Amino acid sequence: VWSEGAIYNIGFEQGLKRWRPLLRDGGCIAVTELTWISDTTSQPVVEFWREEYPAMSTIEQNLATMQSAGYEVAGHFILPADDWRNFYEPLEQRISLFHEQHREDPIARTIIESHRRELAMWKQYGDSYGYVFYLGRAK
Repeated sequence: VWSEGAIYNIGFEQGLKRWRPLLRDGGCIAVTELTWISDTTSQPVVEFWREEYPAMSTIEQNLATMQSAGYEVAGHFILPADDWRNFYEPLEQRISLFHEQHREDPIARTIIESHRRELAMWKQYGDSYGYVFYLGRAK
């Protein structure tokens, strides 16, 4: 099973549990999960992610979750910061264009504000969270 940037839709723990029956013993799972990667985080970013993705955990917690869901941890690594830049920099440009095209639309304004808030969090606190690639084997 391979899932990049999508397991959060059902939750890390639920995804691991639901996908376990799809694998034979020894079968592999590879997932990315938004994760706290710093021991020290500022309150504004904690509050932001508590609202946006309350299930966000630390690497250690996610590794324990993998084990309790029936996997042997094969490894993990933090995706490079450039991946975030490659995502957010074009998004920021597109948001400005989208805003000009939909200036009067209240739904568009809500979407724009949400993205701008997330961008601001990343610019200021992006070193405290990131995507972590988790690799496991069904046991």
